[in-house]
Amino acid sequence: MGYHRFGQFFQAAFAFGAVLAASCVSSYADSIVIPSEFTNKQGPSTLGTVSPGNFRFHIVYDAQEFPPQRVQITQLAVRPKAIAQAAAPLYPDLTVSLATTTEQLLPNLDANLQAANDVTVVFQGDLETSSDGPTGASPRPFDFTIPLSTPFTYHPSEGNLFVDFDAPFAFSEPPQWDAAPAGGRVILSINGVAQVDSRYPIMQFEFTPIGPLGDFDGNNALDAVDIDTLTAELLAPQHDHSRPSFDLNGDKVVDQQDHQVWIKDLRYTWFGDANLDGEFNSTDLIVTFGAGEYEDDIPGNSGWAEGDWNADGDFDTSDLIVAFADGGYEQGVRAAIQAVPEPSCAVLAVTSLLALSITRGRVRCQHRVAV
Repeated sequence: MGYHRFGQFFQAAFAFGAVLAASCVSSYADSIVIPSEFTNKQGPSTLGTVSPGNFRFHIVYDAQEFPPQRVQITQLAVRPKAIAQAAAPLYPDLTVSLATTTEQLLPNLDANLQAANDVTVVFQGDLETSSDGPTGASPRPFDFTIPLSTPFTYHPSEGNLFVDFDAPFAFSEPPQWDAAPAGGRVILSINGVAQVDSRYPIMQFEFTPIGPLGDFDGNNALDAVDIDTLTAELLAPQHDHSRPSFDLNGDKVVDQQDHQVWIKDLRYTWFGDANLDGEFNSTDLIVTFGAGEYEDDIPGNSGWAEGDWNADGDFDTSDLIVAFADGGYEQGVRAAIQAVPEPSCAVLAVTSLLALSITRGRVRCQHRVAV
Protein backbone atom coordinates (compact mmCIF):
# COMPACT_ATOMS: atom_id res chain seq x y z
CA MET A 1 0.00 0.00 0.00
CA GLY A 2 1.80 3.18 -1.16
CA TYR A 3 1.43 6.92 -0.55
CA HIS A 4 0.06 7.45 -4.05
CA ARG A 5 -2.88 5.16 -3.34
CA PHE A 6 -3.72 7.04 -0.14
CA GLY A 7 -3.56 10.27 -2.10
CA GLN A 8 -6.07 8.88 -4.56
CA PHE A 9 -8.29 7.90 -1.66
CA PHE A 10 -8.39 11.40 -0.18
CA GLN A 11 -9.08 12.97 -3.56
CA ALA A 12 -11.99 10.62 -4.06
CA ALA A 13 -13.26 11.05 -0.50
CA PHE A 14 -13.47 14.79 -0.62
CA ALA A 15 -14.80 14.77 -4.17
CA PHE A 16 -17.74 12.87 -2.81
CA GLY A 17 -18.51 15.76 -0.45
CA ALA A 18 -20.58 15.60 2.67
CA VAL A 19 -23.90 14.10 1.71
CA LEU A 20 -26.65 13.39 4.20
CA ALA A 21 -28.98 10.79 2.69
CA ALA A 22 -32.72 11.19 3.10
CA SER A 23 -34.03 9.04 5.88
CA CYS A 24 -37.25 7.16 6.46
CA VAL A 25 -38.42 6.34 9.98
CA SER A 26 -39.23 2.68 10.37
CA SER A 27 -42.45 1.43 11.91
CA TYR A 28 -44.54 -1.68 11.86
CA ALA A 29 -48.25 -2.24 12.08
CA ASP A 30 -49.59 -4.16 15.04
CA SER A 31 -50.76 -7.07 12.91
CA ILE A 32 -49.41 -9.28 10.16
CA VAL A 33 -50.90 -11.90 7.86
CA ILE A 34 -49.00 -15.12 7.15
CA PRO A 35 -48.34 -16.07 4.45
CA SER A 36 -48.03 -12.40 3.55
CA GLU A 37 -48.78 -12.98 -0.12
CA PHE A 38 -52.39 -13.63 0.89
CA THR A 39 -52.82 -10.47 2.94
CA ASN A 40 -55.15 -8.96 0.36
CA LYS A 41 -56.22 -11.97 -1.66
CA GLN A 42 -57.97 -15.22 -0.93
CA GLY A 43 -55.98 -18.42 -0.66
CA PRO A 44 -56.45 -21.34 -3.06
CA SER A 45 -57.46 -23.89 -0.39
CA THR A 46 -60.05 -24.49 2.31
CA LEU A 47 -59.50 -26.02 5.75
CA GLY A 48 -62.32 -27.26 7.99
CA THR A 49 -65.03 -28.43 5.60
CA VAL A 50 -66.15 -31.13 8.05
CA SER A 51 -66.55 -31.37 11.84
CA PRO A 52 -64.54 -34.38 13.05
CA GLY A 53 -64.93 -35.77 16.55
CA ASN A 54 -61.36 -34.79 17.42
CA PHE A 55 -59.34 -32.24 15.50
CA ARG A 56 -55.76 -31.17 16.19
CA PHE A 57 -53.04 -29.63 14.12
CA HIS A 58 -49.47 -28.44 14.51
CA ILE A 59 -48.44 -25.55 12.30
CA VAL A 60 -45.14 -23.77 11.74
CA TYR A 61 -45.21 -20.14 10.62
CA ASP A 62 -41.91 -18.89 9.18
CA ALA A 63 -39.87 -16.57 11.38
CA GLN A 64 -38.88 -14.50 8.36
CA GLU A 65 -42.49 -13.40 7.94
CA PHE A 66 -42.40 -11.52 11.25
CA PRO A 67 -40.86 -8.12 12.02
CA PRO A 68 -37.24 -8.29 13.15
CA GLN A 69 -37.63 -7.47 16.83
CA ARG A 70 -39.28 -9.42 19.62
CA VAL A 71 -43.06 -9.23 19.68
CA GLN A 72 -45.76 -10.11 22.17
CA ILE A 73 -48.54 -11.93 20.30
CA THR A 74 -51.97 -11.07 21.73
CA GLN A 75 -54.48 -12.51 19.26
CA LEU A 76 -54.79 -15.04 16.45
CA ALA A 77 -57.44 -14.80 13.75
CA VAL A 78 -58.49 -16.74 10.67
CA ARG A 79 -61.02 -15.90 8.00
CA PRO A 80 -63.70 -17.86 6.14
CA LYS A 81 -63.72 -18.44 2.40
CA ALA A 82 -65.51 -15.78 0.39
CA ILE A 83 -68.39 -18.14 -0.44
CA ALA A 84 -68.84 -19.47 3.10
CA GLN A 85 -72.25 -18.91 4.63
CA ALA A 86 -72.83 -17.09 7.90
CA ALA A 87 -71.50 -19.24 10.70
CA ALA A 88 -71.00 -19.22 14.46
CA PRO A 89 -68.90 -22.31 15.15
CA LEU A 90 -68.31 -23.32 18.76
CA TYR A 91 -65.03 -25.00 19.69
CA PRO A 92 -65.67 -26.81 23.01
CA ASP A 93 -62.73 -27.14 25.41
CA LEU A 94 -60.24 -25.74 22.90
CA THR A 95 -56.56 -25.49 23.84
CA VAL A 96 -54.16 -23.34 21.82
CA SER A 97 -50.44 -23.31 22.59
CA LEU A 98 -47.61 -21.32 21.03
CA ALA A 99 -43.90 -22.10 21.04
CA THR A 100 -40.68 -21.63 19.09
CA THR A 101 -39.11 -24.39 17.04
CA THR A 102 -36.17 -24.92 14.72
CA GLU A 103 -37.21 -28.43 13.75
CA GLN A 104 -39.23 -29.84 10.87
CA LEU A 105 -42.64 -31.13 11.88
CA LEU A 106 -43.18 -34.89 12.10
CA PRO A 107 -46.45 -36.87 12.04
CA ASN A 108 -45.86 -37.43 15.74
CA LEU A 109 -47.50 -34.80 17.94
CA ASP A 110 -45.56 -35.68 21.08
CA ALA A 111 -42.23 -35.45 19.24
CA ASN A 112 -43.12 -32.03 17.86
CA LEU A 113 -43.97 -30.72 21.32
CA GLN A 114 -40.77 -32.10 22.80
CA ALA A 115 -38.71 -30.41 20.09
CA ALA A 116 -40.39 -27.04 20.64
CA ASN A 117 -39.13 -24.42 23.09
CA ASP A 118 -41.09 -22.35 25.59
CA VAL A 119 -44.40 -24.13 24.93
CA THR A 120 -47.09 -21.84 26.37
CA VAL A 121 -50.85 -22.42 26.64
CA VAL A 122 -52.26 -19.12 25.37
CA PHE A 123 -55.96 -20.05 25.28
CA GLN A 124 -57.99 -22.74 27.01
CA GLY A 125 -61.76 -23.09 27.17
CA ASP A 126 -64.83 -22.87 24.96
CA LEU A 127 -64.34 -20.57 22.00
CA GLU A 128 -67.34 -18.97 20.33
CA THR A 129 -66.77 -17.29 16.99
CA SER A 130 -69.02 -15.87 14.32
CA SER A 131 -68.84 -14.60 10.78
CA ASP A 132 -71.31 -12.91 8.48
CA GLY A 133 -72.31 -14.56 5.24
CA PRO A 134 -70.92 -13.74 1.78
CA THR A 135 -70.44 -10.02 1.32
CA GLY A 136 -69.16 -10.06 -2.23
CA ALA A 137 -65.72 -9.09 -0.97
CA SER A 138 -62.70 -11.30 -1.38
CA PRO A 139 -60.93 -11.93 0.84
CA ARG A 140 -63.24 -11.85 3.84
CA PRO A 141 -62.27 -10.19 7.14
CA PHE A 142 -60.36 -12.10 9.82
CA ASP A 143 -63.39 -12.40 12.09
CA PHE A 144 -62.78 -15.86 13.57
CA THR A 145 -60.64 -14.53 16.42
CA ILE A 146 -58.81 -16.19 19.31
CA PRO A 147 -57.90 -13.58 21.95
CA LEU A 148 -55.00 -14.92 23.97
CA SER A 149 -55.52 -15.06 27.72
CA THR A 150 -51.74 -15.42 28.04
CA PRO A 151 -49.82 -13.31 25.48
CA PHE A 152 -46.80 -15.04 23.97
CA THR A 153 -43.41 -13.38 23.68
CA TYR A 154 -41.80 -14.43 20.41
CA HIS A 155 -38.38 -13.63 18.98
CA PRO A 156 -37.99 -14.57 15.30
CA SER A 157 -34.23 -15.01 15.69
CA GLU A 158 -34.84 -18.06 17.91
CA GLY A 159 -36.82 -20.08 15.38
CA ASN A 160 -40.16 -20.41 13.65
CA LEU A 161 -43.47 -19.91 15.43
CA PHE A 162 -45.11 -23.19 16.43
CA VAL A 163 -48.91 -23.37 16.85
CA ASP A 164 -50.68 -26.28 18.56
CA PHE A 165 -54.47 -26.16 18.00
CA ASP A 166 -56.25 -28.89 19.96
CA ALA A 167 -60.04 -29.27 19.63
CA PRO A 168 -60.93 -32.54 21.42
CA PHE A 169 -64.63 -32.35 20.59
CA ALA A 170 -66.53 -31.86 17.35
CA PHE A 171 -67.15 -28.33 16.10
CA SER A 172 -70.74 -27.17 16.12
CA GLU A 173 -70.38 -26.54 12.37
CA PRO A 174 -67.58 -26.59 9.78
CA PRO A 175 -65.62 -23.30 9.88
CA GLN A 176 -64.39 -23.33 6.23
CA TRP A 177 -61.19 -21.43 6.89
CA ASP A 178 -59.28 -19.76 4.09
CA ALA A 179 -56.04 -21.69 3.57
CA ALA A 180 -52.81 -21.76 1.58
CA PRO A 181 -50.46 -24.54 0.41
CA ALA A 182 -48.59 -25.80 3.48
CA GLY A 183 -45.30 -27.05 2.07
CA GLY A 184 -44.72 -29.39 5.00
CA ARG A 185 -45.69 -26.81 7.63
CA VAL A 186 -48.73 -28.68 8.98
CA ILE A 187 -49.38 -31.95 10.77
CA LEU A 188 -53.11 -32.63 10.95
CA SER A 189 -54.57 -35.16 13.36
CA ILE A 190 -58.19 -36.25 12.91
CA ASN A 191 -59.61 -38.65 15.46
CA GLY A 192 -56.09 -39.55 16.59
CA VAL A 193 -54.57 -40.23 13.16
CA ALA A 194 -51.77 -37.75 12.37
CA GLN A 195 -50.44 -37.03 8.90
CA VAL A 196 -48.81 -34.28 6.89
CA ASP A 197 -51.43 -31.99 5.40
CA SER A 198 -51.18 -29.94 2.23
CA ARG A 199 -53.00 -26.87 3.62
CA TYR A 200 -52.58 -24.48 6.49
CA PRO A 201 -54.81 -21.62 7.63
CA ILE A 202 -53.97 -18.12 6.50
CA MET A 203 -53.61 -16.47 9.89
CA GLN A 204 -53.52 -12.93 11.18
CA PHE A 205 -51.35 -12.26 14.23
CA GLU A 206 -51.90 -9.21 16.41
CA PHE A 207 -48.84 -8.23 18.40
CA THR A 208 -47.02 -5.53 20.30
CA PRO A 209 -43.35 -4.93 19.43
CA ILE A 210 -40.90 -5.44 22.31
CA GLY A 211 -37.49 -3.82 22.31
CA PRO A 212 -35.98 -1.55 19.68
CA LEU A 213 -36.34 -2.17 15.97
CA GLY A 214 -33.09 -3.57 14.60
CA ASP A 215 -32.27 -5.50 17.78
CA PHE A 216 -31.76 -8.86 16.08
CA ASP A 217 -30.25 -10.69 19.06
CA GLY A 218 -32.92 -9.59 21.54
CA ASN A 219 -30.64 -8.00 24.14
CA ASN A 220 -32.55 -4.67 24.09
CA ALA A 221 -29.56 -2.83 22.64
CA LEU A 222 -28.51 -1.83 19.14
CA ASP A 223 -24.91 -2.97 19.00
CA ALA A 224 -22.25 -4.30 16.65
CA VAL A 225 -23.76 -7.77 16.73
CA ASP A 226 -26.97 -6.39 15.24
CA ILE A 227 -25.38 -4.41 12.41
CA ASP A 228 -23.10 -7.36 11.61
CA THR A 229 -26.15 -9.64 11.55
CA LEU A 230 -27.81 -7.36 9.02
CA THR A 231 -24.63 -7.26 6.94
CA ALA A 232 -24.42 -11.06 6.99
CA GLU A 233 -27.98 -11.20 5.69
CA LEU A 234 -27.11 -8.82 2.84
CA LEU A 235 -24.06 -10.90 1.91
CA ALA A 236 -25.64 -14.34 2.28
CA PRO A 237 -25.50 -16.38 -0.97
CA GLN A 238 -29.16 -17.33 -0.61
CA HIS A 239 -30.16 -13.83 0.47
CA ASP A 240 -33.92 -13.24 0.25
CA HIS A 241 -34.20 -9.59 -0.78
CA SER A 242 -37.78 -9.36 0.50
CA ARG A 243 -37.31 -10.97 3.92
CA PRO A 244 -39.52 -8.95 6.32
CA SER A 245 -37.42 -9.68 9.40
CA PHE A 246 -34.62 -7.45 8.03
CA ASP A 247 -36.75 -4.94 6.12
CA LEU A 248 -36.19 -1.98 8.42
CA ASN A 249 -37.74 0.72 6.25
CA GLY A 250 -40.82 -1.26 5.25
CA ASP A 251 -40.29 -1.09 1.48
CA LYS A 252 -40.45 -4.90 1.15
CA VAL A 253 -36.83 -5.05 -0.04
CA VAL A 254 -33.79 -5.86 2.10
CA ASP A 255 -30.87 -3.85 0.75
CA GLN A 256 -28.33 -1.14 1.54
CA GLN A 257 -31.14 1.24 2.42
CA ASP A 258 -31.93 -0.92 5.45
CA HIS A 259 -28.25 -0.82 6.43
CA GLN A 260 -28.38 2.96 6.28
CA VAL A 261 -31.64 3.06 8.26
CA TRP A 262 -30.07 1.01 11.06
CA ILE A 263 -27.11 3.37 11.34
CA LYS A 264 -28.80 6.74 10.88
CA ASP A 265 -32.42 6.33 11.95
CA LEU A 266 -32.30 3.56 14.55
CA ARG A 267 -28.82 3.80 16.14
CA TYR A 268 -28.66 7.49 15.19
CA THR A 269 -24.96 7.63 14.63
CA TRP A 270 -22.45 8.18 11.86
CA PHE A 271 -20.84 5.90 9.35
CA GLY A 272 -17.39 5.35 10.81
CA ASP A 273 -18.51 5.14 14.44
CA ALA A 274 -16.71 1.85 14.97
CA ASN A 275 -17.22 1.66 18.73
CA LEU A 276 -20.85 2.88 18.51
CA ASP A 277 -20.44 5.57 21.13
CA GLY A 278 -22.45 7.99 18.98
CA GLU A 279 -19.48 9.83 17.50
CA PHE A 280 -17.05 9.37 14.62
CA ASN A 281 -13.63 10.55 15.69
CA SER A 282 -9.96 9.62 15.86
CA THR A 283 -10.68 6.93 18.44
CA ASP A 284 -12.68 5.00 15.86
CA LEU A 285 -9.88 5.24 13.31
CA ILE A 286 -7.29 4.08 15.83
CA VAL A 287 -9.48 1.12 16.78
CA THR A 288 -10.20 0.05 13.22
CA PHE A 289 -6.67 0.43 11.87
CA GLY A 290 -5.40 -1.24 15.02
CA ALA A 291 -7.45 -4.33 14.19
CA GLY A 292 -5.08 -4.88 11.28
CA GLU A 293 -7.70 -5.77 8.67
CA TYR A 294 -7.30 -2.77 6.38
CA GLU A 295 -6.74 -3.98 2.82
CA ASP A 296 -5.75 -7.43 4.08
CA ASP A 297 -5.86 -10.57 1.95
CA ILE A 298 -8.68 -12.30 3.84
CA PRO A 299 -12.03 -11.69 2.15
CA GLY A 300 -15.10 -11.08 4.27
CA ASN A 301 -13.33 -11.05 7.65
CA SER A 302 -14.31 -7.57 8.86
CA GLY A 303 -17.28 -6.43 10.89
CA TRP A 304 -18.51 -2.97 11.80
CA ALA A 305 -16.00 -2.64 14.67
CA GLU A 306 -13.14 -3.57 12.30
CA GLY A 307 -14.08 -0.95 9.70
CA ASP A 308 -16.66 -2.57 7.42
CA TRP A 309 -18.97 0.42 7.15
CA ASN A 310 -20.35 -0.21 3.65
CA ALA A 311 -21.53 -3.79 4.36
CA ASP A 312 -19.27 -5.64 1.94
CA GLY A 313 -17.48 -7.68 4.62
CA ASP A 314 -14.09 -5.96 4.31
CA PHE A 315 -12.30 -2.84 5.55
CA ASP A 316 -10.79 -0.92 2.67
CA THR A 317 -10.71 2.47 0.98
CA SER A 318 -14.39 2.35 0.08
CA ASP A 319 -15.33 2.25 3.77
CA LEU A 320 -13.30 5.36 4.50
CA ILE A 321 -14.95 7.15 1.60
CA VAL A 322 -18.40 6.25 2.93
CA ALA A 323 -17.51 7.35 6.45
CA PHE A 324 -16.03 10.72 5.56
CA ALA A 325 -18.71 11.46 2.99
CA ASP A 326 -21.26 11.13 5.80
CA GLY A 327 -19.73 14.27 7.28
CA GLY A 328 -19.62 13.29 10.93
CA TYR A 329 -15.91 13.21 11.65
CA GLU A 330 -15.17 15.05 14.93
CA GLN A 331 -18.66 16.63 14.86
CA GLY A 332 -19.99 15.07 18.05
CA VAL A 333 -23.12 12.98 18.34
CA ARG A 334 -25.43 12.94 15.37
CA ALA A 335 -28.49 14.11 17.34
CA ALA A 336 -26.80 17.43 18.06
CA ILE A 337 -26.07 18.19 14.41
CA GLN A 338 -28.56 20.33 12.52
CA ALA A 339 -26.65 20.57 9.25
CA VAL A 340 -24.11 18.43 7.48
CA PRO A 341 -20.66 19.91 8.17
CA GLU A 342 -18.01 20.45 5.58
CA PRO A 343 -15.07 18.05 5.82
CA SER A 344 -12.35 19.67 7.92
CA CYS A 345 -8.60 19.67 7.55
CA ALA A 346 -8.48 17.47 10.65
CA VAL A 347 -10.00 14.67 8.65
CA LEU A 348 -7.12 14.72 6.21
CA ALA A 349 -4.50 15.18 8.87
CA VAL A 350 -5.58 12.42 11.26
CA THR A 351 -6.29 9.85 8.60
CA SER A 352 -3.11 10.66 6.71
CA LEU A 353 -1.06 10.07 9.84
CA LEU A 354 -2.77 6.73 10.47
CA ALA A 355 -2.39 5.68 6.87
CA LEU A 356 1.23 6.78 6.82
CA SER A 357 1.99 4.86 10.00
CA ILE A 358 0.43 1.67 8.69
CA THR A 359 2.10 2.02 5.31
CA ARG A 360 5.53 2.51 6.88
CA GLY A 361 4.94 -0.50 9.11
CA ARG A 362 4.14 -2.64 6.10
CA VAL A 363 7.13 -1.37 4.19
CA ARG A 364 9.46 -2.19 7.12
CA CYS A 365 7.88 -5.62 7.46
CA GLN A 366 8.28 -6.32 3.74
CA HIS A 367 11.89 -5.11 3.89
CA ARG A 368 12.73 -7.50 6.73
CA VAL A 369 11.16 -10.38 4.86
CA ALA A 370 13.13 -9.52 1.75
CA VAL A 371 16.37 -9.37 3.73
